[in-house]
Amino acid sequence: MSGTGPSTRPSGFGITGVVLVFVGGAVGTAARAAVDGALGATLHAFPLHTLAINVVGSLLLGILLELLARRGPAPSRTRLRLLLGTGALGGFTTYSALAVSTAQLLLGGSLLAAAGYALGTVVLGLLAAGLGIALSARVSGRGDDTRSGNDATGSQP
Repeated sequence: MSGTGPSTRPSGFGITGVVLVFVGGAVGTAARAAVDGALGATLHAFPLHTLAINVVGSLLLGILLELLARRGPAPSRTRLRLLLGTGALGGFTTYSALAVSTAQLLLGGSLLAAAGYALGTVVLGLLAAGLGIALSARVSGRGDDTRSGNDATGSQP
């Protein structure tokens, strides 16, 4: 590569983006550890606390991404997505926590509970993200008119 042409790297993936993800991830991971510590001791038989963390995080991620998407691709929005979405919410909701909780259920001999937990977490997370997107769109006043084909007056095209 000669380095004379425009960069093909997506915006935000330089050192600033890495730092934003690192800082957000540290905050999100600390928040998850705090919730896990507060609830984990009382709910250890079944990992409801991990399920709740992942579902709430998915809801918040849906809200955040919808809010940012409605404001275009400006660099400040990219930085917010990296800090809050990839970093903080990525650290708060983790695949590793889901995998460990599922493995613990399996090792405890609860095959059906493990399968239901893993599948249920994914399905509830998807539903929560969709709900977050819908709520965010509704609150911003742009709910149905931009996604369903209706114009601002509510009439069909």
